[in-house]
Amino acid sequence: MNSPFIYGKIASGATFTDRETEQKRLSDDIASHINSILISPRRWGKSSLVAKVGQTLRQRSPSLRFCFLDLFNVRSEQEFYAQLTKEVLRVSFSNMKQIPCLNGYRIVGDVHFSFASQVAGAITPVPGGVGPMTIAMLMRNTLIAAEGEIYA
Repeated sequence: MNSPFIYGKIASGATFTDRETEQKRLSDDIASHINSILISPRRWGKSSLVAKVGQTLRQRSPSLRFCFLDLFNVRSEQEFYAQLTKEVLRVSFSNMKQIPCLNGYRIVGDVHFSFASQVAGAITPVPGGVGPMTIAMLMRNTLIAAEGEIYA
């Protein structure tokens, strides 16, 4: 007998079961800026549920963006911020080539020196790109700025 369930990938379209109650609650939470945590064993459809709700909300509001991170194999804070940064940039730009500062999982310095030198108190080179602490602080400041926009 064939199982109607899909394992190991996101269920979508005809393979996604309705889960209307869960969809409505998660959609309402997102619309109300309420943090939500989905808890269940691995492979029970949490990612499929979030992807379905994200797709539905994006149809209503095309400017809305979702970042999906698979944290199962993330083993360090540096890997987390690298993955988060890459995904935020990916959903923010329609073409990865538009991102001048993305190089694999590293953010490398990219500044217009003559312009920056007029407004910056000091400029120092960062050989090999910025480190995990800089990435962490950039992401923290981005989240703080986003919260200020949302809750203002």
